[in-house]
Amino acid sequence: MSINITDKFHEFLADSNLALALESVKRVDDVFDIINPNETQHSCILQWLFDPREGHGQGEEIFKDFLNAVYNVDSESDFHQDLFKAWTPSRIAVSGFQSLIVVREKSILKKGRQDLLLVDPVHKFIILVENKSGSRWTAVQLKSYRTQLEALAKPRKPYHGYKIGLVLLDRLKDEETLDDGEVKRWAYIDYTWLEKAARRAEVRASRNGDLGHQLVISYCRRQAGYESTEERKLDEILVSLNQAHRDVVHEIGLARRTKRPGSTHLALDGIESLIWVWTHQNRDLSAMLENQKPLAFLKGALEKTFGSSLDFDVRKKTMLVIDKSWESFCDPNSVPSWPFLIKVRDTSLSDDGALPEKRKYSVVVEFWHGFVKNNLVGEIRMVLNKLYGKEALRFSGANVRRLGRQKDITEDKLHGEVKKMLTTLQRELEAITS
Repeated sequence: MSINITDKFHEFLADSNLALALESVKRVDDVFDIINPNETQHSCILQWLFDPREGHGQGEEIFKDFLNAVYNVDSESDFHQDLFKAWTPSRIAVSGFQSLIVVREKSILKKGRQDLLLVDPVHKFIILVENKSGSRWTAVQLKSYRTQLEALAKPRKPYHGYKIGLVLLDRLKDEETLDDGEVKRWAYIDYTWLEKAARRAEVRASRNGDLGHQLVISYCRRQAGYESTEERKLDEILVSLNQAHRDVVHEIGLARRTKRPGSTHLALDGIESLIWVWTHQNRDLSAMLENQKPLAFLKGALEKTFGSSLDFDVRKKTMLVIDKSWESFCDPNSVPSWPFLIKVRDTSLSDDGALPEKRKYSVVVEFWHGFVKNNLVGEIRMVLNKLYGKEALRFSGANVRRLGRQKDITEDKLHGEVKKMLTTLQRELEAITS
């Protein structure tokens, strides 16, 4: 531990952003931080969310979000279900579902206990939802449920005249299972449709602080990966703290990995002991600080400059920056990948994680010609020759060409260099008609 880490730790403790972060992580509304619902309990929560008469304060809007998500998946499926084909977004928007009945964990069919049945006696439909919140399901089980429900809709059966819908709801949706013959008969969705409910709840909670809205936000945060406005602000604070106090965050990471306290850790007679105690007194914040990627500060700065037009892949030492519009250059017959990207690398971070006094970075454009539409390769090469001259002609047969490399960029100039490189490339590529 360096001799001046005491002063650095004191500067860290005095940082006003630390006070904001400590207050922000004290979320009393997120009950799912302390309990881990099982599949049955997830069905209970979904029953509460779908019921328009419950206390979440959103009426039938959550069910409408769900029905819209199912419609979108079904419309892209090879096997269209008549019920979802009929319920288009425009019809959903002008219809009411106050008559909806939500039945949970009842054995309506002969075998098994179905997770959720959504029955509307006015609109004459019944939707069977198999909710697998991270657990496994089998095609045999799904086929059994489907055939039994179809039998109940036949003449002289309870649901004769009702349209039937089948939905598989899985937080860990696996696209590879879509080739399964039975899965194709179901609308297979994840939980991302809950994000709309979370946004509505966030706005309403800010007005009246109703606990029902807070519970909606909490569940959506867990299942749909929803990030609230408060969480986005906290992330910005964490990025700022990490960037300003890297040496201290490094020591906090070491303290986190020493979980069993020895006599030296509890002595409170030295900086190592004090950092260890502080780290374990503030476990959540310490974990958030350590888990921040070193280049997260650049991602935040670029998002402020370019909005949502960029995509990022942030890793330990590198970050890839991609303009989403470059997808129009991609060859649909090749392995899905970006033909262009800007790679930013932290060249000062050693393999053992040691931190230098002053950080340096490199920035380079990567061109993967094998992922470009064949009819555009010639035009793109002309653009690259214009921008990078002889450098673009070297290694022309290579799978990837790295162009315009800038080295030894200091942290205060990094955003400007990446912005300049990106806007130049964007401007020249816009002239190419895809």
